[in-house]
Amino acid sequence: MKNIFLIPILFISLLSFAQEVEGISIDLKDNSEKEVYRMVNKMPEYPGGEIEMYKFIAANLHYPQTAVIDNIEGVVYVEFVITDEGEVSSIRINRGLRKDLDEAVIEVISKMPKWKPGMQDEKKVSVKYLIPVRFSLQ
Repeated sequence: MKNIFLIPILFISLLSFAQEVEGISIDLKDNSEKEVYRMVNKMPEYPGGEIEMYKFIAANLHYPQTAVIDNIEGVVYVEFVITDEGEVSSIRINRGLRKDLDEAVIEVISKMPKWKPGMQDEKKVSVKYLIPVRFSLQ
């Protein structure tokens, strides 16, 4: 039986672990003209909160069969932007496991519903967000 374990960790503590992996990213919306923050007065909120976000990921994440056969487990760190309109954008793998698992994470993040945008000085702003997604076979 396969299980997907997700680790809810504040993205601030993960920033020091981030490393760029080339070639795997997707930009769902052009944010080139807007400033993107890392920290704001009020961080973006997934509908229902962080627990609901991880439930969404667990329910929608596909564990690639090739990774199951190869017995691959581990954590993929994914970074994305929550725009000032609450949309998910600029999805990028910061630290991946291998291409099929990284692509599965990008796919599930791209399907997320709108978030409540982050706020800085009472103004909606775009915020970069980083989360870990754990793949575990048990």
